[in-house]
Amino acid sequence: GGGGGGGGARAEEEERLFGQQQQLASELALTSGLLTAAEAALATSRDAEAAAVRRAAEQAAALSKLEDQLLSRGRTGGGEAAAASSSLTLASVLHQLSPAAASQRQPPPSPGGSRLDAAEAGGGEAEADGGAMMRTLLSQRERARREAEEAAAEAGRLREQLRSTQSKGRQLHSDNLALYEKVRNP
Repeated sequence: GGGGGGGGARAEEEERLFGQQQQLASELALTSGLLTAAEAALATSRDAEAAAVRRAAEQAAALSKLEDQLLSRGRTGGGEAAAASSSLTLASVLHQLSPAAASQRQPPPSPGGSRLDAAEAGGGEAEADGGAMMRTLLSQRERARREAEEAAAEAGRLREQLRSTQSKGRQLHSDNLALYEKVRNP
């Protein structure tokens, strides 16, 4: 009579362990799927971060080019434009670019193109109006600066998201290993 009871208990224990193994295998598959999704999100975050960094670099280069053009026009303007802009020095440009001066300026309206485009195409009226050209350049510079700052902020946000996703991926990998060990050694 005692051997039959031991065999039944053993069968119940094997059935319980088999059920537990099946449950762990199911959890392992689920966790593996989550890890795969986290790795895909990580790759997407890396791509988005790289794009944001590229945009920030492009905008910083454009900003630098605008500043160089502004200083160059101030030094090499011709005719009436030279007379109008001869008072441009680095100090006066920096003063005009300061946040206090920027808050007092109103950007000029630009229907159908900017005055800078007209000046580069040789428009006499735009060349004579150095102040309007300066306002246009400053407006473009401020817009480019804002866009560069926004791109840098987005890159920072994406970098933080990337760290979070990497951390989640490491945790899921750790959980996978633990579940695998449980399945392998019930």
